[in-house]
Amino acid sequence: MTFHDVRGPLPAQAVAVKAKASADALAVTQACIQLHGAIGFTDEHDIGLYLKRALLLSSLFGNAAAQRRRYAEIAELTM
Repeated sequence: MTFHDVRGPLPAQAVAVKAKASADALAVTQACIQLHGAIGFTDEHDIGLYLKRALLLSSLFGNAAAQRRRYAEIAELTM
C-alpha cells in the first residue's frame, strides 16, 4: 500500500495543510519584501533567504494549486 492508495481524513488533512502552508509562506515573505523594500532582495537581510526558501518549499511535492487538486481527488469531491 502506498501513500496514494490511502483514503481517509489523515492524507486529506496533510494535503490541505501543505496547500495552506505553501500559500501563506509565500504571502508572508512577499509582504515582508514589500515592507522592507529592495533590501529584501539583497544578502544584507535574511528576508531574501526566507523568500527563496518559501519558493523552494512551496514547489516541493507540488504547489498550493496542485495540493488543492490532490485534496479534491483524495476527498472525492466533485469539481
